[in-house]
Amino acid sequence: MEQENPKIEQHEQRPGGIGIPGEVAYNCFLTQTEKILFGYLQNLDRTSKHCWASNEYLGKLVGGVVPRVISRALKNLQNYSYITIELIPSRQGTSRVIAINPEYTIIYKPLVNTYFEYANELEATPLYELLSTMINKIVEVHAPGQTSPAENEAGQTSPEGRTISSTNINIDLNKYIPVGISADSAVAIPEPLYKTAEDLFDYWNMIGEPLLSHVKEIKGKPTKLFETAISRIKGELERGYTKAEIAEAMDLYHEMLDNPDLYKLRINYIGHRVSISRFMKQDRIEKEALKTQNIAKNIDSWFWECVQGKEYLLGAYGLKPAALEDPYPNVTARLKSIWKQKGFTNSRPQDENCFIKASGLFVDYLKKNGRKISTDSTESINEPSSLVKYLVDAILFRIEGRENDFNVTPGWLCHPSMFESNLPRYLKHHDILDREN
Repeated sequence: MEQENPKIEQHEQRPGGIGIPGEVAYNCFLTQTEKILFGYLQNLDRTSKHCWASNEYLGKLVGGVVPRVISRALKNLQNYSYITIELIPSRQGTSRVIAINPEYTIIYKPLVNTYFEYANELEATPLYELLSTMINKIVEVHAPGQTSPAENEAGQTSPEGRTISSTNINIDLNKYIPVGISADSAVAIPEPLYKTAEDLFDYWNMIGEPLLSHVKEIKGKPTKLFETAISRIKGELERGYTKAEIAEAMDLYHEMLDNPDLYKLRINYIGHRVSISRFMKQDRIEKEALKTQNIAKNIDSWFWECVQGKEYLLGAYGLKPAALEDPYPNVTARLKSIWKQKGFTNSRPQDENCFIKASGLFVDYLKKNGRKISTDSTESINEPSSLVKYLVDAILFRIEGRENDFNVTPGWLCHPSMFESNLPRYLKHHDILDREN
């Protein structure tokens, strides 16, 4: 697993403005985030003898991109041979070093030459097709395992016995230029992300009520809402969100609107049920007009809320379920106190019932296994509140050494696995429960 260098202070690396070279800018398979990221990586590589910065820091440079998007962007830049990533030993274990591949200008020289030769002659559609084909050819020639451009320049051969160099990537350009295309007859640009954004627009309409349905065009012309929605969806794709992630966010938004018994959203409230364009980004004027108590008042967009997942949405917008009857209030109160003391939190609406269910299940467990449990003088089987700490201790025992790998919630306390395995394992390990059982 890639480790970022913890010794490098982010504030010590202060790159200025960036430049994006043509070899990167004309690659239509890179997102805008990836192109901007390359510019900053190039600055850091020059000023700090390679880049040691963390994904979090790089995300801030690019404009507030989350670390996982940066991780994906770095992988793509590496796949296209723009950068190299090396893991080296350090006092902390392993550190990651990112460096600009010095051969990328040689690899992508044909791409730049093609762009300048045809940019003024072709409309957007055929130019895009031509550059796409050129990139595919470059990737094919310089696939992993092929001889590097520098070696080929020196006349060395690949394992297949053929010489490869930047000058012999010969492509019949006319083969990829559509016949009869002129400035007057060229169609609109099919940008790399446009089709994906259009697919997501169609998916929104396919989900159906209670989502608002939209038309794409009127009398052969795209509607203003369609153009705005496509622009905003493309913006999130360029930030690094995938088609699947955006579609899942749409599904969750539909679920919130379609389940008034589970969520606070209401289709007849302003700001709750919005168009697809406002789902992707809330308009400033509309946001300012919302009343203070409106739950949509303080959000950037419903997309940004939904992309955080169902568990987050239940915590932020779920209705508090009816409280269960608590037959053991003293045990429940003690369990909640210990939970808080151990540093755990409980902010979801359903958490209160989890504590009540857990205390009841724990009392039942003691009734069944009480004779097999050894306690000290300060504890009594007849006083479950003095023993309920074992539930929390069992969780801590379960995740010991891997605390950062788990998102522990009160639901763990009443899950069947607690009483079938986690709690008995903890009690036996500490000689509290007879090991024969």
